[in-house]
Amino acid sequence: MELKRIFILYFSPTGGTRRVARILLDAARKSGAFLEEADLTPPEAREAPLEFEAGDLVFWAAPSYGGRLPKPFHDYRGFAGRSAWGVPVAVYGNRHFDDQLAEMQDVMEACGFTVPAGAAFIARHNQHPLLGAGRPDAEDRKAAESFVGLVIEKIRAADAHDDLRVALPGHRPYKPYGKVAAAPEVVHPEKCHHCGECAESCPMGIIDPITMKVTDAGQCIGCRGCIEACHYGARHFPDAVAAAIAAKLETIYQANAERKAPTICL
Repeated sequence: MELKRIFILYFSPTGGTRRVARILLDAARKSGAFLEEADLTPPEAREAPLEFEAGDLVFWAAPSYGGRLPKPFHDYRGFAGRSAWGVPVAVYGNRHFDDQLAEMQDVMEACGFTVPAGAAFIARHNQHPLLGAGRPDAEDRKAAESFVGLVIEKIRAADAHDDLRVALPGHRPYKPYGKVAAAPEVVHPEKCHHCGECAESCPMGIIDPITMKVTDAGQCIGCRGCIEACHYGARHFPDAVAAAIAAKLETIYQANAERKAPTICL
């Protein structure tokens, strides 16, 4: 079948998923097809539907939050797939992606995509720097490049009567989505320069750019985007919450320190 255009979409508050997406982008250049990327992290990027058509191949990369899609994409209908091929890519911090690929497949199929493949790659955990440290690395790049090539080959080798759909791993109903105990705040006001970087980086758009205060803590997804965006160390979770997170993450790290390999589904 003819492959007209390739799109790389990603949601990446702290940059790990973007790094994986850029590897996919580089690999897709070899196809000769029209190529475009879109960052779905800013709230405004998710306001207007993204429209595709038959002959398009869309790789959608998103981080795993406790083995689920991030909250903004639960029941997401911001894609108009129109029989394009959609490939979910989960990016996780060396623990597990659990039900995320199944959830991404359900979202893409509900939006009109045909899902011929899926994959899960590892990036540094956004809350524990030793989980997935240095990932994606050279081995991950090689695996991602091979994956993109195989997906393109699968599509181009098929004819109109072939059913390219795959069943991606995961459970339905999905595992419960974890709650964020508290939103990050300016815990060191003496360090805050009121630069507004935290507000600009927030994928939920819930930080006031004047006061730097969270306007709707219930919408916080705990991504740490605002924490990493602050160059002065002013923002963090409240002390008690930060200590609880650190203790839980240490347990997770001890159980998942061994390197995990990417998961490829074709």
